[in-house]
Amino acid sequence: DTFDQSFFQRTELPYPIVTATDTHNGTPYIWGGDDEGYSLSAYTGSGQVQTLFHIDNGLPPLSGAVDAQQNRILWGSTQDYPESRGCVWSWGSKADIAKGLQSLAWTDNQISALSIFDRKGNPMMSDTMGVYTPSENGDYDSIWRSEIMDFGQAFNVNEVIIGLNRDLEPGDELEVTFKYDNESKEKKYLVDHTMFEQQMREGNRIMKFEPPQQGVQNMLIEIRFKCDASVVLPIKITYQLTD
Repeated sequence: DTFDQSFFQRTELPYPIVTATDTHNGTPYIWGGDDEGYSLSAYTGSGQVQTLFHIDNGLPPLSGAVDAQQNRILWGSTQDYPESRGCVWSWGSKADIAKGLQSLAWTDNQISALSIFDRKGNPMMSDTMGVYTPSENGDYDSIWRSEIMDFGQAFNVNEVIIGLNRDLEPGDELEVTFKYDNESKEKKYLVDHTMFEQQMREGNRIMKFEPPQQGVQNMLIEIRFKCDASVVLPIKITYQLTD
């Protein structure tokens, strides 16, 4: 408060270093960790801190690289997987859906500062090379990865149907990759405006894939966005188990 000359309450935190804090919708959020990863936590009152999630690759954000708007909390830091680079993370979304961790944009180096600069919630970010926005030259990919789907035996994927929130425009690109058996092999598709129009089914924003690769144990899907389109869940997968 503004009256006491010293702290009136001590809250123990589950990590050795705190690099940033932010208050959004009345809740204090805390970023803390070490060189092995970091957590985003929320102060819930009465000296209690709830860990929302833990990221085991990348450094925690600097104090000037966090911001929030509506139902989203954004911060800039680094990531080591699937590539080493600077990254903008988001907890939550503008829509009223279950909260989750999303990668919104990336740069070549660690992001040192971040601020939401418009009503759409787009972040302006900076690293050692300059200041950027995600719309400049389409340089900033966002990567979406599914959970690992474990089939327990050999399998064939017959068809995968993925929906998007909007049509792809000239210059937009998606890179859809099917990764099999602990990412030991993969099949990659580059989807642009022309290919998207050819794959659209019944006027809907739906892409259909028939990956020829066979799997032995598991699979995941990775989509790299070179535009501001997003995946509409759920994704429909038709498969067949083999001996």
